[in-house]
Amino acid sequence: MINGICENEDQLLDAVEHPEEETDNNEPLEVLNLPASFTLAEYTSKLDKGIFYRPEFQRNRVWTDKNKSRFIESLLFGYPITQVLLYKNPEKESYLIVDGYQRITTIYDFMKNNLKLSGITDEYNGKIFDNLSEDVREKFSNIQIQALIIRQIKKNPYTLYSIFERINTGGQNLNNMEVRRAVNYGPFMKALEELNADENWRKILGIDGINNRFLDVELLLRLVAFYYSWDSENSEMRNYKSMKGFLNKYAEDNSQGNIDEFNILFKNAAKLIVEELGEKPFTLYTRYNYVLLDSVITAVLLSGANISNLKGKFEMLKLDDEFKKIYEAKQGTISLKAVNDRIAIATRIIS
Repeated sequence: MINGICENEDQLLDAVEHPEEETDNNEPLEVLNLPASFTLAEYTSKLDKGIFYRPEFQRNRVWTDKNKSRFIESLLFGYPITQVLLYKNPEKESYLIVDGYQRITTIYDFMKNNLKLSGITDEYNGKIFDNLSEDVREKFSNIQIQALIIRQIKKNPYTLYSIFERINTGGQNLNNMEVRRAVNYGPFMKALEELNADENWRKILGIDGINNRFLDVELLLRLVAFYYSWDSENSEMRNYKSMKGFLNKYAEDNSQGNIDEFNILFKNAAKLIVEELGEKPFTLYTRYNYVLLDSVITAVLLSGANISNLKGKFEMLKLDDEFKKIYEAKQGTISLKAVNDRIAIATRIIS
């Protein structure tokens, strides 16, 4: 739940991402789409061995036992099943399940006797895999489901981003942060998620619980990237062309890194902000303002979280005519110029 900041998650998504300001790279990706077919026994074995593996993003919809049972029943009746989409890992013989994870894991659970069928025809109702006759088990194990395997012709770090962005997962398209998390999940992303639970950070956001689409984690990613990419001497953000590409590249480059040093600094900064500015300090006109948040917190971080009279300086910043034009803008707030201008103004007034 979001307290007085955004009416729903779609508003928060719009506030964080501003998709109308981003442009996709429409350059064709060099990939091969190869048809394949695996038996249900092969799907189960490959999942068991980690040859098929899942993307690390949170699905908004998880199948119930009734959903799973009806799917298994469909297989037993020989009904057609939608193909699975797999992405070949270019480094080793393994495949990321881009689409079809619920189907594969349901098959796995059933064949491992971890699913008792329910709410279906009497012939199979209440049964686990081992309760089926030997003949039915053999036929079930040899049922084939088609797969489409995507292989890169030429290595391109944005291939996976593009694939995830263009598929529909569980009835809802993935947002930018869900895609980054799926592609780059590792120590860095885990550390961001742990930091996301910081008490003072939650007070700053004014959000009771963790956002289930990782939009609060995206704000933390932005702050880490801003902090380490800001060139104070030239008052500009290094390696920045667009927010989406900037965060994608930072997440990719640092996927195996840690944020130990940033963690301590950020917690000190969040504590200072809550003490000086109170809870939800970046809510204006009943609306959450992400431009104020990333500008002010970046400035506090760059100062080493050591600022006197932060409250007074924050009020001066909000009244600065040039800065006000940026944070009250309805669009154009994440261009390179807008980012450079607002961070430069914030660091000049707050530091």
